[in-house]
Amino acid sequence: MPDINFDDDQVLASAIQYLVEGEEWKAAQALSFCVIENFRIVGERGEPWSSYGIAFTLRGPRKAVERIDNGFDPVREQVYEAFDKTMPEGLWFSSFDVRASTFLPDPNWRNDLHDLIKGKGVTNQASGAETLHFWQGFRFRSATEIKIAEALDRAGVLFFPLPKARVALEQGHRNVEPDFVVCHEGRWGILEVDGEPFHPPQRSAIEHERDRLFRRHGVVCVERFDANKCYNHPDKTVEEFLLLMVKAYRRP
Repeated sequence: MPDINFDDDQVLASAIQYLVEGEEWKAAQALSFCVIENFRIVGERGEPWSSYGIAFTLRGPRKAVERIDNGFDPVREQVYEAFDKTMPEGLWFSSFDVRASTFLPDPNWRNDLHDLIKGKGVTNQASGAETLHFWQGFRFRSATEIKIAEALDRAGVLFFPLPKARVALEQGHRNVEPDFVVCHEGRWGILEVDGEPFHPPQRSAIEHERDRLFRRHGVVCVERFDANKCYNHPDKTVEEFLLLMVKAYRRP
């Protein structure tokens, strides 16, 4: 195989960004739940400079797979165009096939799935999510959130993923769902993953108002991190967040 520059995360992120800029939100959301696997060269063009055709597998949760793989859904054509327009120099997009995510079981996977099937696993978590991901008996809206959950697990802190909370307002009350509520050395903080479908840029004003609600109730550390950083560098993200928690509580 020729030595070519193919960064699967860059290719995927560029395609999603293209869809976001075109306000093709359903396609962007479906693709954001996927990963690229098994890229391969399927053709060559041009003289004297060659460019190579690329094909790969998109792997994701069932709802994303069904939408992207549906020839009657405009999402498939939009995703195809996004890859075609954003492929790195020297490469051209040929095709993709779509496969469902593989399941990495923990020792209690059978009991967890039995409980979920029976309805015992239904919680307040990840409300409104079109596609759910599962890890250690918890529900998540994306693979990025699972990356952060795993990093928090490795850090050995107490955390609550996607818990639904009730906060008091000047008039009435409101339900809110932070991404992660974290307790570290007796300090409490909230870590939010920005850039995910549930935290798009156009909601920034609403999101910051929600942050102020948490601070009003005494949660002094509410920090937001870009989804790409969370996915690619989850341990560094968590390390930075925990340092910010310590600093926040030291302020007079």
